[in-house]
Amino acid sequence: MIIAGPFIRISLCALLYIWSLSPSFAVWQSPETVEDSARSNTTEMSQHFNHGLRFIDIRGEYYYNKQHIPVVHYLDLKKNFTLDNLKKIIGQNDAAVIHCNGVHCSLSYRASTKAVAWGFTNLSISPGRISYLANSRQPGSS
Repeated sequence: MIIAGPFIRISLCALLYIWSLSPSFAVWQSPETVEDSARSNTTEMSQHFNHGLRFIDIRGEYYYNKQHIPVVHYLDLKKNFTLDNLKKIIGQNDAAVIHCNGVHCSLSYRASTKAVAWGFTNLSISPGRISYLANSRQPGSS
């Protein structure tokens, strides 16, 4: 059995500390925009929701089952987010919002990137949680 001496332990701790300061160690955040799509803040999200804009939840099944808004469409990015399934929800020029778990979640960014590549032109991404909309008016209501 090899026992690390104090010099090796100190060196290892120093290397880990230096690595932790590097930019690659920083917490990932969703990019601000996807080319040919917009990013919406919470005020805009509430307005979109109240005006009947379609929302697409692309989180995994676990998070969707844990909390979701019944009127929001669901496509799991990893399982069934396909061109055909997206076309069943929105037309390629229809306005829609794609959302996921929060700013540290890449799902809305990745889904929007795919949708834009498929020719969808009027999308907004919302990397923020939209659970606050559950207490808002239902889409299209006055």
